[in-house]
Amino acid sequence: MTIFIVIVGDDWTDIMYDHYRVMYTTPGENPYVSVIFFMILYIFGNLVLLNLFLAILLANFDLSKDQEKEKEELDDADYEKSIKSYMKCWIWLRIKIAAICPCLFIPPDAEDNAETVPSISI
Repeated sequence: MTIFIVIVGDDWTDIMYDHYRVMYTTPGENPYVSVIFFMILYIFGNLVLLNLFLAILLANFDLSKDQEKEKEELDDADYEKSIKSYMKCWIWLRIKIAAICPCLFIPPDAEDNAETVPSISI
């Protein structure tokens, strides 16, 4: 837990001072060893490992954005392809139904069109 607190940088100096006081009061121990240990841990942990972790994390976000763009392009292409295949199926179905029952697909006469479209008189 202490190493994690030092790497994150969350009030790690209090832990270092506590360790320094224990080393200072213990006979035969050099208290500056704790200061050197915590400084090296802070420099290595916070500045190197944490920044490396963030760089990897941001690189993964960039990759996911590129993959999303590729996926959207593929989705658009698949959509257009499916529309074309549905249209081909619909045309094929109309041709088959018209061959079986031609009365369903007879185009309307010109007279019927004239009745449905209003004429403009000047």
